[in-house]
Amino acid sequence: MPDLIQNYGDPSIMIIEYGRTKLDTKLSLEQRLWKYSILTIESHIFWIGFKTEFGHGKIWHIDKMIGAHVASAYLYLPNFNFRLMTLHKPECNIPYCIAPAHLYQGLFKENARDMVIVGTHNMARKTHCPKGHEYTLKNTRVYKGSRNCRECDRLRNL
Repeated sequence: MPDLIQNYGDPSIMIIEYGRTKLDTKLSLEQRLWKYSILTIESHIFWIGFKTEFGHGKIWHIDKMIGAHVASAYLYLPNFNFRLMTLHKPECNIPYCIAPAHLYQGLFKENARDMVIVGTHNMARKTHCPKGHEYTLKNTRVYKGSRNCRECDRLRNL
């Protein structure tokens, strides 16, 4: 558990820090995880350390960088499996949240499904075909998992 919990004037944010040791390399993975985390009232735990261009936190573990959310799952989720992906639940669509209650382990297809649900999947955000026709139930045909525009098909067959 953390040695010190600081509130920086904002009641919704508390900084959780471990007492400093001579070298940060002497800190355990759990200590480093909490050192660079912010606890919010909404039960999120935000990673404030290094982040990728997509907002996912990164932390050193043994000899490589892993996701901060993966480190959180590794430490706090029961039956953690490195072969599975560590995913954010759709209710918590914040890539830098490392709260164990907001994480679960699953397969790539579950991650893709979650991205479609929350609207972050690249293909799910497309509302029109390349020719500009809107994807609607009436104008869209699904074939082998891909959306095809019926209007474009009709024009192609003229």
